[in-house]
Amino acid sequence: MNNPTYLNKIAAKPLKQNQKSHVLIIEDHQGRREILLTQKLYTIGRAPKRDIRLSSPFISRYHASLIRQQHENGYFYYQIMDGDPMGSNLSANGIMVNGRQVYSHELKHGDKILFAPQVIGIYKNVSSSVTRQKLNQEDIDTLVLRNKSNQKIIDEHQ
Repeated sequence: MNNPTYLNKIAAKPLKQNQKSHVLIIEDHQGRREILLTQKLYTIGRAPKRDIRLSSPFISRYHASLIRQQHENGYFYYQIMDGDPMGSNLSANGIMVNGRQVYSHELKHGDKILFAPQVIGIYKNVSSSVTRQKLNQEDIDTLVLRNKSNQKIIDEHQ
């Protein structure tokens, strides 16, 4: 099983020039965590065997998938899909990105993902000029999800 890599556990390693690191910030009943996305596929859900586990009774066992894709220009991005990567098992409650119900969506910097009430994700890109260990305060601030913004997203979708 693939395990997500957390920012605070990464060895210092410079990023490839002109590439960006992809980060998913999750807020759920267990708190806030930042996940550095490096794998080609992540499964998201309530079940213990999911790569990214979400804590809420409104989350399906196999709620969503993140799939790394590559643009023609060589840059990578992540696509989020409702349910499993094959599309055969959809979640019970679906996913919303930036306030719109979606089945599949190409994630962009700053996208807000609502998995369930009080279970959100924010997708971020970290500049290639930053090393994984030596994030300065400005870079850290771009990754921080303020509670005020979090509550606004939740309130808009309840």
